[in-house]
Amino acid sequence: MLVNPKILTQQVPVKNTGWTTVRVTGIGQDGPGLRLVGPTDAEGLKQASDIGGKQPPFDLHPGQTAIMVVAYRVTDCTAVSSGPFPIAVRVDRSWGTETIDVALPRQTPNTPGWTIDGADIEWQKAAADQACHPQH
Repeated sequence: MLVNPKILTQQVPVKNTGWTTVRVTGIGQDGPGLRLVGPTDAEGLKQASDIGGKQPPFDLHPGQTAIMVVAYRVTDCTAVSSGPFPIAVRVDRSWGTETIDVALPRQTPNTPGWTIDGADIEWQKAAADQACHPQH
C-alpha cells in the first residue's frame, strides 16, 4: 500500500472515425491498484489541466481528433496490472451511449531494475513503477 499517494496523468488521443458527430461524455475507469480521480474531481481535474487536454463533455466531429487527459491515484503499487489497460471513453451517439476502449502504446520504463530483458511494458505499469519507486 502506498503511504503518500501518487497521481498519474495520461494524455489520450481520441479520434472520431465515424460519419456523424458524437458527444464525448466521459473518460477513464478504475483498475487494479488505480483509482480514477480525473477529470471528474477537483484533484484530478487540477492534475489533468496542468498538462492540457480537452475535458468532457464536448462534441467531436467526423475526422476530428481531441487530446484528452485522464488522472489516476495509485492505491497499491503491487496491484497495478502489467497487462493491457485501455482507457474507456464514453460517447453519446444518435442511437445511444457507447463505451470505446482506447489502447495506449507500451512504454519503456525509466526506473532502473523494472525493465525485463529490455522489453517495453504497458503504460500504467511503467508510470506506476516510476511513481512508486522514484529515482534518487
